[in-house]
Amino acid sequence: MAPPNSFLGKSIRALELRRQYYIEVLGVKESITDEVKMMFRAGFIIKDGGIPVVFGKGKDIRESTQ
Repeated sequence: MAPPNSFLGKSIRALELRRQYYIEVLGVKESITDEVKMMFRAGFIIKDGGIPVVFGKGKDIRESTQ
């Protein structure tokens, strides 16, 4: 999913995606290098150009980006 601007600069923990939207962040793909980071801590910060790879129901993922 493309992260909304409200995600940028926030940690995975601070976004509380699992608790609020029932979705899990499995990794983050760097758009410039195409590198996918799969092992990261909850303190990992979403940066511009970082695309979260998520798992969850489609409706929950759509809700999280609105």
